[in-house]
Amino acid sequence: MNGPRTSGQRARRLMTARLLLSFVVLAVGGLVAWSVAEGAQSGRRTPKPSSPVPAATPEAGGESESQSKPKKRPATGPTFIVCQLDNPFLQIAYITPESMVAAFARRLTDSNAVEVVQGAKVTRQEARDRAKNEKEAFTVLVSIEDEMDEAGREVMGELNPRRLAVRLFVYEPRTGQIKYQDRMVQRPYRQAARVGGVRIPVPTPRTAIPTRDEVEQVARDSADRLLMRFGIRPPDN
Repeated sequence: MNGPRTSGQRARRLMTARLLLSFVVLAVGGLVAWSVAEGAQSGRRTPKPSSPVPAATPEAGGESESQSKPKKRPATGPTFIVCQLDNPFLQIAYITPESMVAAFARRLTDSNAVEVVQGAKVTRQEARDRAKNEKEAFTVLVSIEDEMDEAGREVMGELNPRRLAVRLFVYEPRTGQIKYQDRMVQRPYRQAARVGGVRIPVPTPRTAIPTRDEVEQVARDSADRLLMRFGIRPPDN
């Protein structure tokens, strides 16, 4: 009796195992087929176009950089290398000789016709030597001195800011010879206003201590005369 029952139980267990195995095989096969189909569909999908980066626009009421900063025209005239005469003992009340030379160079830069290169503090011999090594640029040596010293001697000590003079030595390239020499003394400072585009001097009260504009005016005047020496019209401003 036990033998037939045991055989029937084994047969039923074997059939159940086969059914489970078939179910698992069908389930796995269906999952694989679904994954392949899904991958094919995702491969055919058209990628979304990326959003274009908006171009930078100026702020409301403002101007673009190219509009607010017009490009300077290329220089058509000579190149000036502006150097300062080396005199460490020279002082000007509340202002430095360096600021005077800087005002001279800025005035030249205001002209679109010339190129300006800032040089170093040098002696007259060093200025000549530099000029000899230049192919085209003129070396301009700027000396600040007392307007009463016509001899152009090297001054030691403090200068009166109302008695300044600017002496120039302009050396030719290659040869180092002096092409142009000038001396400009201070003139009474006059402020100016524009009427119809024309600068008109206006009365200017004389103060006990001169302003920076008063002190630097002689440097700007000297720069203007250098430009005219080379046939260039000084800036209007």
